[in-house]
Amino acid sequence: MNHPPSILVLDTIAYPGGSKVATRNILNAIPDKRAKVTVVTSDPNSWQGDSIDCSTLWEPRFLARQEQGVLYFLRHTLLLLSLLWARIRNGPFKVAIGASGPGVDLALYLAQPLLGYRLFQLIHGPVARSRTIGRCLLRADKVYYLESTRESLLQALAALLDPQQLNPKPSESLMESSQFEIMLNGLPRSAWPTPCQYHTPRLFWAASLLQWKGLDLLLDTLRHYFSDTQRPPATLCYIRPRETVQATIPAPQTIPGVSWHEAPENLDQLRAEG
Repeated sequence: MNHPPSILVLDTIAYPGGSKVATRNILNAIPDKRAKVTVVTSDPNSWQGDSIDCSTLWEPRFLARQEQGVLYFLRHTLLLLSLLWARIRNGPFKVAIGASGPGVDLALYLAQPLLGYRLFQLIHGPVARSRTIGRCLLRADKVYYLESTRESLLQALAALLDPQQLNPKPSESLMESSQFEIMLNGLPRSAWPTPCQYHTPRLFWAASLLQWKGLDLLLDTLRHYFSDTQRPPATLCYIRPRETVQATIPAPQTIPGVSWHEAPENLDQLRAEG
């Protein structure tokens, strides 16, 4: 008799975002509906309503923002304890999914020798050039990544395989192997947005305030390339990141014709009006 697959998901990001929506859609697309999914998360509110077992990731607050050095490794060693507790509560896991990126999902890699699962890594944004991240990418059984992140993955692999930047071929060859696969994010038909209107031009933007999302470039364009009378109306919806050391863009900012909405519940309506 085949046992239903048991899947462990690690979510270390303390605020909602598109990567979690994408991960939920991936989980909902699993053909075997008997699959048992356990999510260990820093943001339980983002997983409400899902038919999963959800447990809160425990970590001391002073460690939550550590992204390098001894304290970074201490942080993920402590996060490992939450994964071991999930194993005790739910039994063995066949597959583990890193829902964000190897730099923040390091605890999954530390726990893999102990828990013996296959490790699938999802990458929704650029990663840092880091030997640790390079090692994680080599360790993962499968890496699914957005095509826009490819160059950063090559740089992370090169930090480990070609630190002197003399020969990029090993990193490029690895990225062409079956271990790495481009991921196409999408929405199920049931979650498709309401069609937008086409009679009035209007700019719509929605993402977190992390600087790499490019909001600063958009704001500079709206502010400096248009007069107040020529500027197209714009709707900007944003999520304010928490517990992060990454650079963020201050919001809201006063620009005539630009309306700001923080984590709006009527996002679909605002998008349809754009």
